[in-house]
Amino acid sequence: MHPATQVFADAFAPAGARRQYVDAKPVAVQLVAEGQADCCIGSVDIAERHGLRIHQVFQPTMVWCLYGPLPNRQKT
Repeated sequence: MHPATQVFADAFAPAGARRQYVDAKPVAVQLVAEGQADCCIGSVDIAERHGLRIHQVFQPTMVWCLYGPLPNRQKT
């Protein structure tokens, strides 16, 4: 799971499910395709390409953010 999709896991993953965080949705799909995970949040086209069954399609409004260090902030 990518941190940006955590809200969907919070809403739809089974209670007590162990979560794995990855850098991209295609990586999550690959883990399921290889049997290293039971389910994932991924893009429809990638999931279909790997022959995975799609349980639910989400259609969120995407908001992109650019993060950077605060000025004059001391590094810890």
